[in-house]
Amino acid sequence: MKLLIAAFAIAIFGASVPTSCFILTPKMMKPFNFGGQNGQQGMDALSKFFGGMGGGGGRRRGGGGLGGGGGGSPNEPVDFEGVFTRSMRKLQRQVLRNTNRYRRLHGVHTLAEDEKLNRYAQAWALKMAEMDSMQHRTRPLHGENLYMWWSSDLRAPITGRMAVKAWYDEIKMYNYNNPGFRSGTGHFTQLVWKDCRRLGTGVARGRKGTIYIVSVYEPRGNIMGQFAEQVPRPISGGGSGSDGGGHKKRRRRRKGDDDDE
Repeated sequence: MKLLIAAFAIAIFGASVPTSCFILTPKMMKPFNFGGQNGQQGMDALSKFFGGMGGGGGRRRGGGGLGGGGGGSPNEPVDFEGVFTRSMRKLQRQVLRNTNRYRRLHGVHTLAEDEKLNRYAQAWALKMAEMDSMQHRTRPLHGENLYMWWSSDLRAPITGRMAVKAWYDEIKMYNYNNPGFRSGTGHFTQLVWKDCRRLGTGVARGRKGTIYIVSVYEPRGNIMGQFAEQVPRPISGGGSGSDGGGHKKRRRRRKGDDDDE
């Protein structure tokens, strides 16, 4: 049996313009059902999804949710009132550890875990799992990166490292000679945004086995007019922008890098 894995990601920007990226691995042998009743409907929905995402940078410096208005929608949950399980806590630690590993490559301040942000992120992860659809909040209070993962093997492991790596890998498309918002690099720029200090992460599984990961950042990043200052080049190796400004450096993974202790 062919193993099917699909991963999607969406970023929410400080000036509130979403973008998306699409990753499929390995090669898919049949359509991925993206919310439709059958394969064709799923592909139609997928086409509409990509046709409706993207766009340019926002018009306001800072601002809040979509359109720069700020504040949460009354129909969107902002707090998780349950108890985090061990596996949820483990993934939160993985996201935090790997986020800070990449931020160190750029010489920016590491992030601290914020329990209030964890609960804010978890509330939205559960909402997406309930809808079985990945979509951003209409009026997000914080910077937000989304990641969706699905496999035909329900035992296949999902780690926080996978989501963070997918976001950071967008550095390959980022042009340091022309800094600013570009479709397909918003996850990376939010991840390494210099003034960001706190992080929260939520994770939930949908009815069909799809995993939804939400990371939220405060202060939010991707603010128009601040990219040159807020998205520094790697200080030594790690990743490189499209101008070849960094040198790739392989790091041998230690056993247990993604483990709890």
